[in-house]
Amino acid sequence: MGSVEIRLLGGFEARLPGGKAVKVPTRKAEQLIACLALAPGSQATREKLAGLLWSERADEQARASLRQALASLRKAFQGVEPFPIAADGERIALNLEATEVDALEFQALVEEGSAKALERAAALYRGELLEGAKVRDPAFEEWLGLERTRLGDLAVRVLSRLLEQEARNGPSDRAVEAAKRLVRLDSLREEPYRALMRLYAARGERSQAVRQYEACRALLGAELGIEPEAETQALFEAIRKGELAPSEKAAVDVPKAMAEDPDFFALPDRPSIAVLPFKNMSDDAEQEYFTDGITEDITTELSRFRDLFVISSLSSFTYREKMTPVQQVGRELGVHYVLEGGVRRAGSRIRITTQLTDASTGQHLWAERYDRDFGDIFDVQDEVTQTIVSTLAGRLEDIGRKRAMSKTKENATAYDYVLQARESLFHGTKESILKARELLQKAIELDPGYATAYAWLADSYNAEYDAPWSEAPEEALSQALQTAQKAVSRDEGNSLAHLELGAAYLSGRQYDLAEAQIERALALNPNEYWNYCLKGWFLALVGRSEEGIECGKRAIRCNPFASSGCRYDLGAAYYTERRYDDAIAAFHDMPEPDISTHGLLAACCAQLGRDGEARAAMAKFKKLARTEMADYPGDDRDRWRAVWLRWVPYKGPADLEHLLEGLEKAGLYE
Repeated sequence: MGSVEIRLLGGFEARLPGGKAVKVPTRKAEQLIACLALAPGSQATREKLAGLLWSERADEQARASLRQALASLRKAFQGVEPFPIAADGERIALNLEATEVDALEFQALVEEGSAKALERAAALYRGELLEGAKVRDPAFEEWLGLERTRLGDLAVRVLSRLLEQEARNGPSDRAVEAAKRLVRLDSLREEPYRALMRLYAARGERSQAVRQYEACRALLGAELGIEPEAETQALFEAIRKGELAPSEKAAVDVPKAMAEDPDFFALPDRPSIAVLPFKNMSDDAEQEYFTDGITEDITTELSRFRDLFVISSLSSFTYREKMTPVQQVGRELGVHYVLEGGVRRAGSRIRITTQLTDASTGQHLWAERYDRDFGDIFDVQDEVTQTIVSTLAGRLEDIGRKRAMSKTKENATAYDYVLQARESLFHGTKESILKARELLQKAIELDPGYATAYAWLADSYNAEYDAPWSEAPEEALSQALQTAQKAVSRDEGNSLAHLELGAAYLSGRQYDLAEAQIERALALNPNEYWNYCLKGWFLALVGRSEEGIECGKRAIRCNPFASSGCRYDLGAAYYTERRYDDAIAAFHDMPEPDISTHGLLAACCAQLGRDGEARAAMAKFKKLARTEMADYPGDDRDRWRAVWLRWVPYKGPADLEHLLEGLEKAGLYE
C-alpha cells in the first residue's frame, strides 16, 4: 500500500495508511497535488505549474508561490517515507509508488471495463473533482472545468454500463440506485429519467415514476425553456394510464453516446488523428485567419511524424460549422483521436487551448493551454504550433505504447513491436537493448519495408557501440551504419532513419556526412526533439559548443520531459564551453545517469576545484566501470583515451585533451 492515500473525487482528502488524516495547509497546495496527479505521467514542469495555479502573477512571483506551496507540503508530509512528491530540478512529480490516488484508480478501472472494475469505479466516484474547491485563478478554473467534465463523462459511462447490466436482472435496488446517480450526474439528459421511470413502473411504484417525469419536466423548463422529448412524454402517458404493468424486467434506456462499442470502426495500425478547425473565441471575426492557420499548421506538422496517420485539413474543415459529436467525427473519418482547440485574443496576449479525445470512447486524454504575447503573429503561430505538435506526438506515442505492451505475440502488429522495442531501448541496459533488437526483428519479419523498424534497429546498434559492455564496438557501429542505410532506402522521407544514419556517421567521426544527415532529419521533422538533441551533440563535438547549447535548450523546450540522453548531450556541450556549473545542473537533471555521466561530473567538479565532490564522483565512475565495462583499462592512459574518444568523439584534439585533463584531476589514472 502507498504511504499516502489521496482522494480528489468529491473533495480533497489525504490520509496515512493507518487512516490518520493529513492536514494540507492551503487550498493551493491541494490544487497542486491534483494538478500533479492528473498531469501526463503525474509530473509537470515548474513553469507549467506556476502558470496554471498563479497565472495572474509575474513569473518570478508565481515561481516563489510554487516554492512556498511545495515547502508547505514538505512540512505537512514530514516523516512520511517514501515521500509522496519528488522535485528534481525543473520537474516536479507525484511519486506513484508512494501514493494511491482515487482519480487515477478510477481511470484505470474504467479502462479495464470488467463488471467488477465498473462497480469499483462507480464506488470511487464520490463526487466531482475537488468538489467545493474555491477557485480564484482563471487558468486553474479552466483546467479544473475540463478535468471535471472529462471525469464526469467517464462516470456517466460507468453508471450507464452498470445500469444496463443491473436492469437485465430486473428492477433491483441496485439498478434504481445506478439510475438515480445518472440523473444527478447528467440531469439535463432524458434517458436516465426514462430509465428510472421504467424501473419504478416495473416495480409497481407508479407514483414514483410520475414524480421522476415531473422533476425532469420542471428542470428542462427552468434550465432550457423546453418540454420533455416526445418519447419521454409518451412513456409518462403510458405509466399514468396504467399501460405499463409491473414486471420482473424493465426495458431501460441507457445514454448510448456514453456506451463503449467494442466494434467501433476499423482503424489503421498506426495512431490516427483528425485536427478539427480551431474555434475563434475572440469577438474579432477577422481573427478567423489566425485560427485557420493554426489548424492547418498543426495538421501539416503532425504529418511529418511517419508513424501517425493524419487526416487532411480539407476533410477536417468540413466540420467547421457543425456541432458534430467527437465519436461521430471519428466514425466518419476513420480515426482514433480527434484534436480540438480554441483561440482567444485579449489585447497583446493570446491564449490557445487544445484537447485530445479518444473518438472510440469519448474520453478526454490530454488538454493543454498556451499563453503568449501576440508580438509577431507568424512567430507566435510557428512557436505554438511546434509546441503543440511536439507535445501531442509524444502523448500519442505514450498512449500507443501502453496499448502495445498489453498485446500478446499472437495479436501484435509490426507497429506494436516497434513501440515495445522503443520502451525497451529507453532502459539502456544490455538486456533491454538486446530484447529490443529481437522485437524489431519480429516487426521487420511482419513488414520488410517498415523503415521505422530498421531505424530503431540501427539505434540498438548505435547504443551498443556507445555502451561500456560492448565487446565488439566497431562491429556494432558497422551494423548501425548498414541498418540505418536500409531504413533510408525504404523511406527517404523518414527523419528518424536519417537521424540514426547521422548518429552512426558521427560515432565513426565522419563529421561532414553526419552533419548532412542530421540537417536532413531536421528539415523533414523540425518538431522532433531528438533531432535537436543530436544536432546539439554534433555542434559540441565539432567545436561549436555555444551553438550546441542553444540547440540542446531548444530540444528541451520542445519536450520538457526529454530523456536522459538529451540532457547528457547538453551537459557535455556545457563542459566543452567551460560552463561547469551549468553542466553539473544538466547532469543532475538526468533521471538515470549512466557510467560516463559520473565521469563527466567528476571532471566538472575537478575543474571547479571541488576536489571532494570530484573524488566521490570518480569513485562512483570507477566502481561502475569495473562492473560494467567489457575491458576495464585500469591505469592505462592510452586505453582510457580510446574509450573516451569513443564515448565523446571530439573532432578537435584540444577538446579531448580538455576532457582528459578534468578526468585526470579527478583521479582517473590513480
